[in-house]
Amino acid sequence: MKYFLLVLASLMAVAVVACGGSATEFEKGKLVTGTISASDSNIEGWNSETYVVDVFAGVEYFISLTSVNGNVMGIWSAEGDEYIVEVNSEVSVRTAAYTFFETGSQELFLRSPESDTPADFTFRLWTPSST
Repeated sequence: MKYFLLVLASLMAVAVVACGGSATEFEKGKLVTGTISASDSNIEGWNSETYVVDVFAGVEYFISLTSVNGNVMGIWSAEGDEYIVEVNSEVSVRTAAYTFFETGSQELFLRSPESDTPADFTFRLWTPSST
């Protein structure tokens, strides 16, 4: 029984370390700047940074993403399981409309291929009434 508990504790420790990337909270309407240089996820071939924002379901939000150095990157919605907005070397600034399905904290993953890092970026999420 001791061996079983030891193995179980080890597995839990590995799970905590594997999920150890912490998310950065940001406010709607505020410009977020940064650089993707490593990854807080385990998606092979991609580096990612996690951001969290509080939203309301059914409200249309706009999100603008800028790749400062022209790298390929995108903002992935965990809730929608899709990219909200993507940019590349030909289109370094893009704005898209997006409506969340659930009210509350939502995780957004800023992703860039490992080959395109470090990747400098800015992004902003807002509603038309908060511009």
